[in-house]
Amino acid sequence: MLPAAVFALILIRRVFLTAGLAGVRLALRQASSLQKKVEYGFRTQWGENSMRLALAFLLMVLPSGVDAACKQIKAESDVIGIRIGDAQSAVRAIGEAGFPTAEQDKNEAGADTSLPYVRFASRDGREELKLYEHYGAEVNSYNEIEVARARAGVGAAKRLPVAQFSTERGIKLGITEQALTRILGSCFTRQRGDTGETMIQYAIDDPGHALLERVNMPSYYAHYVFRRGKLTRFKFGFEYP
Repeated sequence: MLPAAVFALILIRRVFLTAGLAGVRLALRQASSLQKKVEYGFRTQWGENSMRLALAFLLMVLPSGVDAACKQIKAESDVIGIRIGDAQSAVRAIGEAGFPTAEQDKNEAGADTSLPYVRFASRDGREELKLYEHYGAEVNSYNEIEVARARAGVGAAKRLPVAQFSTERGIKLGITEQALTRILGSCFTRQRGDTGETMIQYAIDDPGHALLERVNMPSYYAHYVFRRGKLTRFKFGFEYP
């Protein structure tokens, strides 16, 4: 059986490898499955005092804001003035006759693998903006937005007179993870991929949140993908029902 202090350090490492307040809660839930064995081992081999010392040390190093009420407040909702779920903002930004024909990703069998979207490029063609349509939504209303580096081998998209596709709070490709979380807060989860990418995820499902109330949607998500410490793509919007 591990000494109490060693076990505490293992828990601490697990917590901090899973970044963000939501990640801390997840790590603690994962550790709870070991609770009975640990408590038994501490009491029989190391005693009550050792167990209390380990738990006190663990609580001491956890961020003070960690609790079950971690709720995301800030949420990006527009890119270059195009707001999710707002047809008028899209028309103002693009122009009534400026929307290209919608596309859809397909698999090898020709079946659709994505929602319909319209695609634009930045002024220099290096960045790509996708506006996703939900079936049954108002014309020119886009409920999900994605920004990424332009893909090689894909037909050129209509270019817009903007240098970069930026959100209302200034989130754009190339910023650091630290800059992102400073803007949006620490109530996120992190996933590490096998290809060296890291994804920061935010979510809102509070029906009283102003963004969800505006469009009467049940939930919002935002995914920010980093490679070598820099933001390489992001996507946010309302979950498709």
